[in-house]
Amino acid sequence: MSTAASTLGDASGIETTQRSGLSRTAGRFRRSRPAMISVTILALLVIAAYIVPLVFGMDPLEQLRGARLLSPSSSHLFGTDEAGRDLLARCLTGLQISIQVALAAALMGGVIGTLIGYTAGYARGIVDTVLMRLMDTMLAFPNILMAIVVVAVLGSGVRNVTIALAITNIPLFARISRGAMLSELGQVYVESARSIGCSPIRIIFRHVAPNTIAPLVVQLALAMAFAILGEAALSYLGLGVQPPDPSLGNLLSAGQTYILSGSQYYVLFPAAILALLLFALNLLADATNDVIDPASRG
Repeated sequence: MSTAASTLGDASGIETTQRSGLSRTAGRFRRSRPAMISVTILALLVIAAYIVPLVFGMDPLEQLRGARLLSPSSSHLFGTDEAGRDLLARCLTGLQISIQVALAAALMGGVIGTLIGYTAGYARGIVDTVLMRLMDTMLAFPNILMAIVVVAVLGSGVRNVTIALAITNIPLFARISRGAMLSELGQVYVESARSIGCSPIRIIFRHVAPNTIAPLVVQLALAMAFAILGEAALSYLGLGVQPPDPSLGNLLSAGQTYILSGSQYYVLFPAAILALLLFALNLLADATNDVIDPASRG
């Protein structure tokens, strides 16, 4: 009886330690200047993408007569495109698509990959071998090539691009989560959980997952950045969002035709938004890594 009580007390103490550790990590994140800068930039971009078009009634498909390729002005802050459509409205709509695709692709790929990695790491043996060889096979193909193949099979469009980019994220999350799982299985708290009869699912998600989530959070931010870049690349090649619907990628593709005719703004503004979004996500990933692992700052 005393042994069981002691084990339960150890498990309760471990959970309390985990909560206090998360609280300290959140405090370091709030005190991190790069983290706050990245969060501020991302918040402003989200507000610009979702709130500004609603407040000002912007229509990215509205064609204005006699407004073809107008330079930036007070009436059209980003100018207009070859069809007389407001470029600011189209850039903000493209930003919406980038954010949606990035978030959905990173979460889908992250959840599936993490489940695969946890399963392989916990089960080990033949299950581990089969799953990891499958992940190695997927990693053998460049991400953009795999995405092109998937889109070629499923067809173009936002949904299919999201699925394609999510698939490319699966092996990365699987390898990270498997490695983290293997490093935690030998810890005392896992043995304590097993000794009181915890099921494998409870051990994985209640005890191990909180201690392995840190590198996955960093990878999530990086996966979003790669997904944004991948969506832009696919749309630039004509395999993603199809005109007249705008995306940052197909705006860059359309605007390059008019660079030499003096309409450099057509490429400059979508490229600047894309670069700012990627910068914020990469800064967030670096800041999160520094907060979680202060020893890595050097």
